[in-house]
Amino acid sequence: IIVMTKLIFSNSYISIKHRTIEDSNIDEVYISRFVKNIEPGAFLTSTIDKFIIEPENPYYEIPTNSNCIIMKHFSQLVATGRKFLIPSSVKQLGSLSIMINRKSTSQELRIPEGVERLCPLCISVSCYSNLELHLPSTIKRIDYQEWTDECDSIKKIVVPKGHKKRFSRMKYLKELKHIIVELGE
Repeated sequence: IIVMTKLIFSNSYISIKHRTIEDSNIDEVYISRFVKNIEPGAFLTSTIDKFIIEPENPYYEIPTNSNCIIMKHFSQLVATGRKFLIPSSVKQLGSLSIMINRKSTSQELRIPEGVERLCPLCISVSCYSNLELHLPSTIKRIDYQEWTDECDSIKKIVVPKGHKKRFSRMKYLKELKHIIVELGE
């Protein structure tokens, strides 16, 4: 049996397609400077311990002390690994950028201040999780999220004190009023 733990996207790859890595035991992913496009959901797993991107890549980067891939142009989160810490430089969470399942190391997700948009389906939550989601006051837009239909996988949504009313009015959070809690309540 061959167990592959490292995957290299070398100079011959310019695009990483949706579902390239799904429910695998890949620990490390290396991305060359020639990769121009990483499709949403390219890394549908939460087992990756380390992403490496060549510094010369003009499209993507990995911020210091992070295990996240960021699209430089939009400051958009593209993918997270096993231990996800969203950098403060991120302005948008891209589609399928965060995978929460029973293999995830944390059942709490804190989105940092500065994030302004949650793109469609940015957080994929399995029915096995019991997620506590902390939203920052800087959120201006929340696009369609799958967990708004399956709110049993979200234990609660925590918002900063004084912002519960604003978040309760957002289009895709209206049905979740019973789980929106202000920090400090």
